[in-house]
Amino acid sequence: MRILSSLLLLFSFLSTTLAAPSSPEIPLEKAVPYELIPPSAYQNFLKNWDPQSPTLSALIQSPTQYNALYHPAPLNRPNRPFAPPPEFYAKSQILVVARVVQTPQPNAESLVLTVKSLSAIGSHLTLHYSFNPPPPTSSQSKNVLALRLPIHHYDRVSFIENGTKIADLLPEKNWVIPTPTPE
Repeated sequence: MRILSSLLLLFSFLSTTLAAPSSPEIPLEKAVPYELIPPSAYQNFLKNWDPQSPTLSALIQSPTQYNALYHPAPLNRPNRPFAPPPEFYAKSQILVVARVVQTPQPNAESLVLTVKSLSAIGSHLTLHYSFNPPPPTSSQSKNVLALRLPIHHYDRVSFIENGTKIADLLPEKNWVIPTPTPE
Protein backbone atom coordinates (compact mmCIF):
# COMPACT_ATOMS: atom_id res chain seq x y z
CA MET A 1 0.00 0.00 0.00
CA ARG A 2 2.82 2.32 0.90
CA ILE A 3 4.52 1.75 -2.47
CA LEU A 4 1.25 2.40 -4.30
CA SER A 5 0.66 5.74 -2.54
CA SER A 6 4.28 6.77 -3.20
CA LEU A 7 3.89 5.92 -6.89
CA LEU A 8 0.60 7.87 -7.08
CA LEU A 9 2.24 10.88 -5.43
CA LEU A 10 5.19 10.68 -7.84
CA PHE A 11 2.87 10.30 -10.84
CA SER A 12 0.78 13.27 -9.67
CA PHE A 13 3.89 15.44 -9.28
CA LEU A 14 5.30 14.49 -12.68
CA SER A 15 2.03 14.99 -14.51
CA THR A 16 1.51 18.51 -13.12
CA THR A 17 5.14 19.46 -13.71
CA LEU A 18 5.18 18.18 -17.29
CA ALA A 19 1.72 19.48 -18.13
CA ALA A 20 2.30 22.97 -16.75
CA PRO A 21 2.84 25.45 -19.55
CA SER A 22 6.28 26.98 -19.49
CA SER A 23 6.04 30.65 -18.59
CA PRO A 24 8.13 33.10 -20.57
CA GLU A 25 11.10 34.41 -18.63
CA ILE A 26 10.46 37.84 -17.20
CA PRO A 27 13.57 40.01 -17.45
CA LEU A 28 14.87 41.07 -14.06
CA GLU A 29 15.74 44.62 -13.13
CA LYS A 30 19.51 45.00 -12.90
CA ALA A 31 21.55 47.86 -11.50
CA VAL A 32 23.64 49.56 -14.17
CA PRO A 33 27.15 50.65 -13.11
CA TYR A 34 27.98 54.31 -13.68
CA GLU A 35 30.48 57.03 -12.85
CA LEU A 36 29.56 60.65 -12.24
CA ILE A 37 31.27 62.96 -14.70
CA PRO A 38 32.09 66.12 -12.75
CA PRO A 39 31.26 69.47 -14.41
CA SER A 40 34.97 70.33 -14.31
CA ALA A 41 36.01 67.26 -16.36
CA TYR A 42 35.77 69.09 -19.68
CA GLN A 43 36.22 72.70 -20.68
CA ASN A 44 32.79 73.31 -22.19
CA PHE A 45 29.22 74.30 -21.45
CA LEU A 46 25.83 72.83 -22.26
CA LYS A 47 24.05 74.57 -25.13
CA ASN A 48 20.69 76.26 -24.55
CA TRP A 49 17.37 74.49 -25.14
CA ASP A 50 13.73 75.53 -25.39
CA PRO A 51 12.96 77.47 -22.19
CA GLN A 52 9.45 75.96 -22.18
CA SER A 53 11.04 72.66 -21.18
CA PRO A 54 12.39 72.67 -17.62
CA THR A 55 14.75 69.75 -18.25
CA LEU A 56 17.04 68.45 -20.96
CA SER A 57 17.54 64.67 -21.18
CA ALA A 58 20.00 62.87 -23.45
CA LEU A 59 21.85 59.63 -24.12
CA ILE A 60 25.10 60.54 -25.88
CA GLN A 61 26.66 57.70 -27.89
CA SER A 62 29.03 59.51 -30.27
CA PRO A 63 31.32 62.55 -30.59
CA THR A 64 28.81 64.08 -33.03
CA GLN A 65 26.02 63.91 -30.46
CA TYR A 66 28.32 65.28 -27.75
CA ASN A 67 29.30 68.23 -29.95
CA ALA A 68 25.63 68.90 -30.75
CA LEU A 69 24.92 69.25 -27.02
CA TYR A 70 28.09 70.89 -25.65
CA HIS A 71 30.03 73.93 -26.82
CA PRO A 72 33.81 74.30 -26.21
CA ALA A 73 34.78 77.02 -23.73
CA PRO A 74 38.39 78.03 -24.35
CA LEU A 75 39.75 79.78 -21.27
CA ASN A 76 43.17 80.91 -20.07
CA ARG A 77 42.98 78.48 -17.15
CA PRO A 78 44.67 75.07 -17.07
CA ASN A 79 43.96 73.27 -20.26
CA ARG A 80 41.39 70.51 -20.08
CA PRO A 81 39.92 68.64 -23.02
CA PHE A 82 36.76 70.09 -24.57
CA ALA A 83 35.15 66.65 -24.83
CA PRO A 84 35.84 62.95 -24.32
CA PRO A 85 38.17 61.47 -26.95
CA PRO A 86 36.45 59.58 -29.81
CA GLU A 87 37.68 56.20 -28.47
CA PHE A 88 35.68 56.87 -25.28
CA TYR A 89 32.51 55.84 -27.16
CA ALA A 90 33.84 52.36 -28.00
CA LYS A 91 33.16 51.32 -24.39
CA SER A 92 31.08 54.10 -22.85
CA GLN A 93 28.10 56.38 -23.34
CA ILE A 94 26.89 59.41 -21.39
CA LEU A 95 23.49 59.88 -19.80
CA VAL A 96 22.65 63.55 -19.20
CA VAL A 97 19.88 65.36 -17.38
CA ALA A 98 20.05 69.13 -16.91
CA ARG A 99 17.97 71.99 -15.53
CA VAL A 100 18.21 75.75 -15.47
CA VAL A 101 18.11 76.64 -11.77
CA GLN A 102 18.82 79.48 -9.39
CA THR A 103 22.61 79.56 -9.08
CA PRO A 104 23.48 77.33 -6.11
CA GLN A 105 25.86 78.37 -3.37
CA PRO A 106 29.49 77.29 -3.90
CA ASN A 107 29.96 73.57 -3.17
CA ALA A 108 26.17 72.98 -3.30
CA GLU A 109 25.99 72.41 -7.07
CA SER A 110 26.30 68.63 -6.70
CA LEU A 111 23.24 68.54 -4.40
CA VAL A 112 20.77 69.94 -6.95
CA LEU A 113 20.52 66.80 -9.14
CA THR A 114 21.42 63.52 -7.43
CA VAL A 115 21.18 59.92 -8.59
CA LYS A 116 18.84 57.62 -6.68
CA SER A 117 19.30 54.62 -8.99
CA LEU A 118 20.20 53.59 -12.52
CA SER A 119 18.75 50.27 -13.65
CA ALA A 120 17.73 48.33 -16.72
CA ILE A 121 15.11 45.74 -17.52
CA GLY A 122 16.14 44.19 -20.80
CA SER A 123 16.79 47.11 -23.17
CA HIS A 124 14.88 49.69 -21.07
CA LEU A 125 17.17 51.96 -19.04
CA THR A 126 15.70 53.97 -16.15
CA LEU A 127 17.34 56.81 -14.22
CA HIS A 128 15.72 57.72 -10.91
CA TYR A 129 17.07 60.99 -9.56
CA SER A 130 16.24 63.77 -7.12
CA PHE A 131 15.85 67.43 -7.99
CA ASN A 132 16.51 69.66 -4.99
CA PRO A 133 15.97 73.29 -6.07
CA PRO A 134 18.47 75.71 -4.55
CA PRO A 135 17.17 78.76 -2.67
CA PRO A 136 16.37 81.85 -4.76
CA THR A 137 19.32 83.95 -5.88
CA SER A 138 19.83 86.82 -8.29
CA SER A 139 21.11 84.62 -11.12
CA GLN A 140 20.44 81.37 -12.92
CA SER A 141 22.75 78.64 -14.19
CA LYS A 142 22.55 75.23 -15.83
CA ASN A 143 22.93 72.31 -13.45
CA VAL A 144 24.01 69.12 -15.21
CA LEU A 145 24.03 65.51 -14.02
CA ALA A 146 26.22 63.49 -16.40
CA LEU A 147 26.83 59.77 -15.96
CA ARG A 148 29.35 57.58 -17.77
CA LEU A 149 27.94 54.09 -18.27
CA PRO A 150 29.04 51.02 -20.20
CA ILE A 151 28.02 50.82 -23.84
CA HIS A 152 24.78 48.90 -24.29
CA HIS A 153 21.93 49.14 -26.78
CA TYR A 154 18.84 50.62 -25.12
CA ASP A 155 15.51 50.87 -26.95
CA ARG A 156 14.06 53.20 -24.33
CA VAL A 157 15.53 55.48 -21.67
CA SER A 158 13.24 56.83 -18.93
CA PHE A 159 14.07 59.75 -16.65
CA ILE A 160 12.22 59.73 -13.31
CA GLU A 161 12.55 62.93 -11.28
CA ASN A 162 11.35 62.82 -7.66
CA GLY A 163 9.11 59.86 -8.57
CA THR A 164 7.57 61.44 -11.71
CA LYS A 165 8.48 60.44 -15.26
CA ILE A 166 9.70 63.55 -17.06
CA ALA A 167 11.06 62.08 -20.30
CA ASP A 168 11.25 58.93 -22.39
CA LEU A 169 13.97 58.77 -25.01
CA LEU A 170 13.89 56.35 -27.92
CA PRO A 171 17.60 56.57 -28.82
CA GLU A 172 17.08 55.38 -32.40
CA LYS A 173 14.66 58.30 -33.00
CA ASN A 174 15.35 60.98 -30.39
CA TRP A 175 18.59 60.84 -28.38
CA VAL A 176 17.89 64.22 -26.75
CA ILE A 177 14.72 65.96 -25.50
CA PRO A 178 14.32 68.83 -26.27
CA THR A 179 16.65 69.51 -29.16
CA PRO A 180 19.31 72.11 -28.27
CA THR A 181 18.85 75.56 -29.74
CA PRO A 182 20.83 75.98 -33.00
CA GLU A 183 23.72 78.43 -32.77
